[in-house]
Parts: sequence; structure tokens; C-alpha cells
Amino acid sequence: MRISWIVVLLVTPALNGAPLSSTPVQALSATANLAFISRDGCVQNEVSIFLNQTIPAANATPGVPGKADVTYVRNRFDFCEGVDLGTDRGSSHAVSVSGDLNRLRVDGTIDGTDASQAAIRLTFSIIWTGMGEIRRVTHASGAANAKGAARPDTQSRSATVIGRVDGEDVSEASIGSILLTMRQTKTK
Repeated sequence: MRISWIVVLLVTPALNGAPLSSTPVQALSATANLAFISRDGCVQNEVSIFLNQTIPAANATPGVPGKADVTYVRNRFDFCEGVDLGTDRGSSHAVSVSGDLNRLRVDGTIDGTDASQAAIRLTFSIIWTGMGEIRRVTHASGAANAKGAARPDTQSRSATVIGRVDGEDVSEASIGSILLTMRQTKTK
């Protein structure tokens, strides 16, 4: 099994110099690196999926389906023919997502391009299941008496993933590193 590590860096508006929004937001991020062999035993697939959903905290209802930005990159190699099938990639701003740090489900189809820039479509239905402790970090930002200073409350958790990518089953045995992160930025 191939193991990969991904670090997700979340930057709030108050920390990157941009004006602070007066509306608190909740951001949910998930990352998965998957490696699996096609049903015929020939094609090795390595897929990285990145998900980000940012919504006003007032509209955040745990478990209620919504839409998220999802990007994927897939590398494929055909061992039976000895041919590198190249890399395809794509992104969408309207992939269905529901859940939280305990269980997160993502279903969608993303149009992308392959190595020759030809159009390609990837479908997936993936479920992240949180495992282990939820790590929580609350960051203070701005002066102690500053009105409207952002206070990001970040929670993250490891997870396993099961589901289907382009019609192929993905099992827990094929998982590299997974990180689920939920951040809620509150104003004072």
C-alpha cells in the first residue's frame, strides 16, 4: 500500500491581511489519497481528492446536504500493456456533500481533462468516517479589545474512506492519509 501525507493550511481573512467579514463562516475541508487496481487487474489508479465547503455559520446545519468545491487529480498506469495512461484532473463548484467530522458523504461527477487535454468525466461516491479523537484548536486573533476580530475554531480528525471512484470500489485497505477539518470563524 502506498502511504501519502497531505497538510491542509487554512487561512482566515483576518490572518492574511484581507478585510474581516462581519459574517461568521464555517469551512469544512477533506482530503483523500486513494490507490486501487481496476477490476480487470490491469490499471493502477492513484486519485487525490480535495474538498472545501465554506458557508455562512448561520446557514450551517450539521448533516444537511449542500454543495462544495471539489478538485481531483488521477494518475493511471496500465500494467498489462506497460503503458502510462497519464494524468487527468478536474474541478467542480457544485458537488453534493453532507455530514460532519463523524461521517461525511460526497457524491458527484466532475468534468476534467486528460494528459492530451481531451474531455473526461469522473464520477464518485465517497464516505469519510471519522476515527480517533477530534483535535481542537482555538486561535485568538487581533487585539484583546478589538471589535470584530476573527477567532477561528478549528477541529480536525483522521478518517477512513470507502465508496466508488469511476465505478471502481475503494476499500479501506487502499487509503493513504485522510484529514477532515472543520473551521468556524466567529466575530467578537
